[in-house]
Amino acid sequence: MIVENSNNQSELNEINDLINQLPFTNHLDANEFIIMDQNLAVQEEMIDQEIVNIVKGQSENEDGDSDDTMNNPEPIVTSTEAIEGLETALKYVQQKNLEIDFQIVRNINKLKKEISYKSSQERVQRRIEEYYMLE
Repeated sequence: MIVENSNNQSELNEINDLINQLPFTNHLDANEFIIMDQNLAVQEEMIDQEIVNIVKGQSENEDGDSDDTMNNPEPIVTSTEAIEGLETALKYVQQKNLEIDFQIVRNINKLKKEISYKSSQERVQRRIEEYYMLE
């Protein structure tokens, strides 16, 4: 509530007199109008991580269910990254001595070869110097 000293009280009385001259019924007095929003929760207070995400332009929902996925598509995985990921998975299986069906390992190796083949098919030589840099 407003601290009511003599200056504030005279100003409030003056404002209330002006409000009373308005052609409205059931109007608020000046003091009611001033304190009206004190207990109104418009938005919850943001935590630091939410503020950082907004500044970085990241969406609030990290699950990818938001509408921002159309504006910010998932980064494209290169063929090199895909092959490295498969090799990492195979190394993990070997290091942990996991008993995995040989057919699965064979299919992973086939997939690596397929990715390499598709990658080489997508390469386009634009200059003669690039012919020697394809490897």
